[in-house]
Amino acid sequence: MVKRSFSIALSAFFLCFMPTALAAGEFVASVSSTQVPLNDTFSLTLTLKDASPKTAPDITTLKQYFLIHSQQNSTNTRIVNGKTSSSVTWKLSLTPKIEGAIQIPPITVATGEGLLATQPMTIHATKGTNLPSVTDSTGLTLTTQVSNSSPYKNEPFIYTATLTSKMPLYNVQSQKMQVEDAIVELVEEPKLEEKYIGGSVLSVVEFSYLITPLKAGTLTIAPIAIQSTIPEKRKGQFGAFFNSHVDPFAIMQGLDPLKPFTLMTDEVRLDVQPPIAEVSPWLPAKDLSLTEQWPSNQTLRVGEPFSRTFVVRAEGLKTTQLPRLEDLQKQQSAFKVYADKPEEQEKVSQGTIHSLRKEQYTLIPQQAGAWVLPEVSISWWDSEKKEKRTSTIPARTVDIQPALVETTPSVAQKSTTQEPIVENRPPIFLYGAIGVLVVALIIALMWAFALKRKIVNLTPHPIAPPKPTIQKAKKERLPDLNPT
Repeated sequence: MVKRSFSIALSAFFLCFMPTALAAGEFVASVSSTQVPLNDTFSLTLTLKDASPKTAPDITTLKQYFLIHSQQNSTNTRIVNGKTSSSVTWKLSLTPKIEGAIQIPPITVATGEGLLATQPMTIHATKGTNLPSVTDSTGLTLTTQVSNSSPYKNEPFIYTATLTSKMPLYNVQSQKMQVEDAIVELVEEPKLEEKYIGGSVLSVVEFSYLITPLKAGTLTIAPIAIQSTIPEKRKGQFGAFFNSHVDPFAIMQGLDPLKPFTLMTDEVRLDVQPPIAEVSPWLPAKDLSLTEQWPSNQTLRVGEPFSRTFVVRAEGLKTTQLPRLEDLQKQQSAFKVYADKPEEQEKVSQGTIHSLRKEQYTLIPQQAGAWVLPEVSISWWDSEKKEKRTSTIPARTVDIQPALVETTPSVAQKSTTQEPIVENRPPIFLYGAIGVLVVALIIALMWAFALKRKIVNLTPHPIAPPKPTIQKAKKERLPDLNPT
């Protein structure tokens, strides 16, 4: 009986705590609205309950049909009746790219309990107006323009999106442009300017892109989103203070709050023309010229280097597309050719790209005589006149003179030039000569002194009589008669 009561109590204990032990994490998604005007924004909220995320949710699947403007996350922990629950929330601001029913696919997140996923959802994007929640008094317009509606393959063109407004614009941003089967480059950073258009001063921002198609056929430029804010008149101070889109510090300073908006450009389709087989390498351009810089007064001799410079200018091509002429220069066997680093320039002006490439070569003649510098030519396709053209530098014949031979001076020339060479000797030779003379003089003086002594020793001298020796008498000391 005791054992049975103990087993019942143990079972009751596990039943009480089993829901808590077996409770699994939950990952859910919700939207602020399922009916969203095209080009307008809505909120997508992702909530993870009773689980610890290892990483942020994977939202890469959303980028196909939505623009992601911002993302915020927060953590919440609650304790109710001794029971602890936690949740992590991610809030995203999205804008639909296309019209119609759009499915939000399952979004996954890695947690300590494994991989969790949300349920798929569907929203409906209606066309509506191109200016969501913006009155006509602002004069907002967004236009697009391409410099060439039917470019050839590898022929760059300019795509420009222009935003204008009667109201001042702040915090203007553009979505990164990506075009399939094309290279897209931003020409320059957009600048906000004020222009006088149609009798009014408007705020204007231009986004210019250089697009190079890499494939013939239909090229589709998808819509891009441009975001900005404009001042909005306040209806009521307290109502505007609690508006999530405005700055409360600006209200306290008496400034108008800023209202955000998002505009989408229209989709653009272009027909890219295929390359012409007769032109190889393929160079489509509006214009291309080839010039040579050749000094007319230079004298060419064997072993003496001289320069040859070519300048290629193109309209409608990038500097990286301009041909190199180095291989054409090295085909000359009578010269040694060395190529200098080329100079390149590129700029966009009036909707067209202009490029320049300057190549300079140093040639050293190896043999004397008349030699021909071969013709240099570039074949390219005129995209405006629809014809093949060739820019040519004609062949040039140069006369190479023999190298200068150094002549040996004659005997008469040596004699005439010997004296100034002696006069112009460095002082070290003069000091050496003086030193030799001083040493010779010292030796001569020493020899003369030694000779004089030898002569003196050989001369006879008279013998002088001996001097008499005088001996003084020795004085004897008397005894002291008066001792003290």
